[in-house]
Formats: sequence, C-alpha cells, structure tokens
Amino acid sequence: MNNTSYLKPLLMAFALFVSAKPMYAQQDAKMSIEDCIDYAIKNRNSIKNARFDEAIGKAKNDEVKGLAFPKLSVDGKYQEFGNIPQSFIPGAFFGQPGGFVAVEFTPKYGNTLNSSISQILFDGSVAVALEARKTLVGLYEINTKRSIEQVRMDVSKAYYNVQIAQERLVLLAQTTENIKKLKNDVEAMYKSGLVEKLDVDRMAVTYNNIETEKIKLTNFVELSMQLLKFQMGMTMQQKLAIQKVDEASIKQLSASIDKTNFQYENRLDYNLVSTQLNLNKLDAKRYKWAAMPTIVAFGNAGYNYSTSEFKNLFGSKYIFSSLWGIQAIMPLFDGLQRRNKLKQAEFVIEKTKNDLATLSQAIDLEQEQAGTNLKNNFLALESQKNNVNLAQSVFDLSKKKYEAGVGSNTEVIQAESSLREAQSNYYGALLNVFIAKIDLQKSLGLLK
Repeated sequence: MNNTSYLKPLLMAFALFVSAKPMYAQQDAKMSIEDCIDYAIKNRNSIKNARFDEAIGKAKNDEVKGLAFPKLSVDGKYQEFGNIPQSFIPGAFFGQPGGFVAVEFTPKYGNTLNSSISQILFDGSVAVALEARKTLVGLYEINTKRSIEQVRMDVSKAYYNVQIAQERLVLLAQTTENIKKLKNDVEAMYKSGLVEKLDVDRMAVTYNNIETEKIKLTNFVELSMQLLKFQMGMTMQQKLAIQKVDEASIKQLSASIDKTNFQYENRLDYNLVSTQLNLNKLDAKRYKWAAMPTIVAFGNAGYNYSTSEFKNLFGSKYIFSSLWGIQAIMPLFDGLQRRNKLKQAEFVIEKTKNDLATLSQAIDLEQEQAGTNLKNNFLALESQKNNVNLAQSVFDLSKKKYEAGVGSNTEVIQAESSLREAQSNYYGALLNVFIAKIDLQKSLGLLK
C-alpha cells in the first residue's frame, strides 16, 4: 500500500486544527469599545427597526413613483338573464291599437371583454410628490443614523462604566489583601502582648467593612456588565470580556477631538430640521400647483356580443369597439380652501426656519458647555490623582509607624479609609472624563 495515502487526511486535519484556533482565540479575546459598538449596530433591535422603517419609507416612496406610471386594467363579464327585462310598446305598432305590448329587447346571454388605459400627463400634486421623493429618502436615512448615534452613546457610556467598575474592584481586592495581612499581623502582635484586644477588634471591623464593600462592588460590576450587554443587543447568558482602562491615553482624549472643522450639517438633528424645512417648502409648492389643470390621456377597447341562444354565444363574431381621448380638469373656485392651505404651509415654513435658528444657538451652547465640562473634569481628575498619591503616602507612613510601635491602629484605619475615598473619587472623576468626552463628540456630530 502507498504510504502517501495517509498523508492527505492528516494534512487536512492539521489545516482544520490551525484554522479553528483563531476562532477560539477570538472568542476569548477582550472586546474593545469599537468592537462592542459594531456588535450593537448589527444586533440592537432599535437599529433593526430603524432600518425596517427606512425600508418601509422607501417602499412608500416607490408607491408614489407609481402615480406617474400608466394604469391598465382588463374587465371581462358574462351575464345571463333568468327573466329577460321587457319594455312596453304601443299596440298600434303591432296592429293592436288602444293598448301596450310587452316586448323583450335584451338578449338572454351576453359576453363582454374590455381593456382600459390611462396616463397622467400633468398633475401638480403628482409632480411635487415625485420631486419630494429624494428628500423623503434622506429623511428616512437620517432617522436610521440617529438611532446609530444613540446606540454609540449608550454603548460607550456603558462600556466605560464597566471599565471603571472593574478597575475599582481590582484595586479594592488589592486593598483587601493588604488589610487582611495587616489584620493578621495585629492578631499576631496581640498574641505576643504588644497590642490590646481593642486594636484587633478595630482592624477586624475595618476588614469586614472592606469585604462587604467588595461584595457590593462585585455585584455592581456584574450589573454594569449586564447593562452593557443590553445596550449591545447581546443575550445575558453570553460571555463578554472588555479591555482594561488605558490610563496612558487619557490625556489624549481632548486632543483627539477636532473642533475646528465643525459645521451645523454635521449634526443629525440639524439635518433633520433642515430636511423638514425642505419638505414644508414642497408642501407649499403642492398647493400652488394645485391651481393648474390636471391632464389625463385615456383609452378603451373591448369586445362584446349578446344572443338569445347559448350555443351562439361563443361561436359568433364579436363586436369590437374602441376609443381614446384626453381629459383636462381645471379648478375654478374651491371656496378659497387652496389659498388658505397655502397660507398655513407658508406659516409652517417660517416656524421651521425659526426652529432651525434656535437649534443652531442651542448647538453652540451645547458645544461650549461640553468643552468646558471636559476641561473641568480633566482638572478634577488631576486633582484626585494627586489626592490618591498623598493618601497612599499617608497610609504607608501610618502603617510603618504602627508596625514600629510608635503609631496607633486608629491612625492606620483612618488613613486606609481616606485612601479608599480618594481612590473612589479618582475613578469617579475618570468616569466623568469619559462621559464628558462622549458628550463633546455628540455636540460636534462625531458619533455618526
């Protein structure tokens, strides 16, 4: 037997094994914030529904386009009289003066087949509706982009919240281990007669409080992770791991946001109002064009035949008839309804212009507030970072003094409490920086 016959299956199995490894590695990889956003854009039901709304809108748009197409219909009819209608004719026609004679003028059986076609040559309302199609499509697309923008905000804030909570939990776990070691040292010192029982109890209370805080923070991390999954459109049972906070890049957050090239058109809400203004103008144009005549071309052709004997109904020669024409309808007076509707549409245009101007001012204010808020949060972050360093120094010194027998455990406990508070304030300030960055990006229209 040829030994090479075993080689091909082995090579195929090795290739499958190699190709499968990245897949498993990808499942274990930690998702970045952009990974989570991309996942949410593909899986959030709100975006799926927005895309459905966009598709529905485009289908309605095609329905409007159908108004410009010719209309064609076919009508076929077979009829049979159970009792043939009769008409009364003076009897004088039949040599019976002084009375009336019932006469059947309608055959018992009849067949007809007609076709008709009509084409709008000009209609002001249809012309404006066709002109508005592109604007309406833009409106549907803007609504979809707004849904994506909102999802970006929701996922980003939830992602940062999980990051900060996890960092706090890691730090608290380290603190718990340090306090546990200090607690064990105090218990050993008590057994040696170097400290009092009160010192042991105080340290035990501190350790228990930290353990309780760690449990509460662990539950908060889990809850924050569930919220992130919800914002991503991910099932609660699915595994999710995210990246750690990159503190080295925190100072680059404000520098990475470009404010110089901002235009109001970058904001989706501004585009939405602008599009609505264009639609309002088209609505006014529709009322103006409603004063013009509607012109329609039409045609009709058909076969028909009637007989009193059923056997002749399908064998006889049918009668063909046809016609065509053009119809013009000119509105002359409608009780001033069109004129008053036009006035209303023009007033709506002016209101929308005012809304657009007000929105521009609100955007300017929002950008100023977001920029100032980000600067202030950076200042607070720097201050809290210095406080953490100082609190750490005080705690380390208090611990050394206590271990050397020249300090009290009360001083150590107070220093540890101040350190935990400073650390909590620091991470709170860090979260505020991330949130302020997102708010500034939204104000500049950079989350689309």
